[in-house]
Amino acid sequence: LAIYCDQLLRKSAVSKRLSSEEIDEKLNNIILVLKYVQNKDIFMRFHKLHMSRRLILETTSDHEKEENLVRRFREIGMPADYVNKLSRMLQDIEINKDTNISIKRAICQSNINDSTASII
Repeated sequence: LAIYCDQLLRKSAVSKRLSSEEIDEKLNNIILVLKYVQNKDIFMRFHKLHMSRRLILETTSDHEKEENLVRRFREIGMPADYVNKLSRMLQDIEINKDTNISIKRAICQSNINDSTASII
């Protein structure tokens, strides 16, 4: 289930073949199934692993879908510690983007030629 979710949220052949509405419908189906899963922490452990890879490698197809899925996890009662970690990862990525933009602006203003710096 975590791998299927990863395939839907990753820039992959599966996600490119489906429309945004179809992906949303499939994610809603995943949420429905997760309501009845007893070992939610096992799913969350694997989902966290896949999500961290998507975010670090910048292979997520839609950042809003990631945020909505985390919100839905919270709504259906997934383990709070895992949901909080996922939320924090999304916040860290946003902070990272803002920091990189600030650094690139500073580099441009100071006429330094190396604009490929990326802070992770």
